[in-house]
Amino acid sequence: MADQPNLVRPVGLVGDLRTRIRAGEWVGRQKLPSERQLQQLLGASRPAIREALKMIEAEGLIEIRAKRGAYVRQAPALRHFAPPDAAAADVLEVRALLEPRAAYLATRYATGPWLTRIRAFLEYAGEPKLALAAAGEFHVLCAQAGGNIFLAQLIAYLADLTRRDSEAYSSPDLHQMAQEQHWLIYEHILAGDADAAYSASYLHVTGVAARYGEQRRRRP
Repeated sequence: MADQPNLVRPVGLVGDLRTRIRAGEWVGRQKLPSERQLQQLLGASRPAIREALKMIEAEGLIEIRAKRGAYVRQAPALRHFAPPDAAAADVLEVRALLEPRAAYLATRYATGPWLTRIRAFLEYAGEPKLALAAAGEFHVLCAQAGGNIFLAQLIAYLADLTRRDSEAYSSPDLHQMAQEQHWLIYEHILAGDADAAYSASYLHVTGVAARYGEQRRRRP
């Protein structure tokens, strides 16, 4: 496994860095800690830190400047977009409006390298222990592949809100269902069928919302 692309290990780091930026820990135009400092802060390897920084740069949250480090590109205004305690059902309802569009755009505009990156993500995000960290990242990648960075940021933010209810969202059954449906969406994207990718993504997120509700109701 050592020679495989290092795409999944940074997933949890991406969510952590994104949350810190949106919470205002690092504000617009401020320089982020060095890679060495982030290693100590987040307990991750330098290659994983570097890959995670590249991923959030692709979302438009930071700018990496050669020999100068990473800087927050814009003020994290999205933290005011919805309250931290927003109802998960409401968040998933909004995600059902956005994520199918991301799949549609990926089908229309994704280049070969982006398709390869999405496939690599799916191949290495299948482990249940990665369920929570990976939640939403597939759809963020689709939006990025489709060329809409703002859509990617919105989806990432909403996924972060959903992810806070970790006990329900990291259910193995829910994770397995989501993974199978992500593969189906990807196959439609690869085949160039934008309408099928859109429909599969809509059925996916509404199905996840239904199963998510079931998991919550089963709690003691």
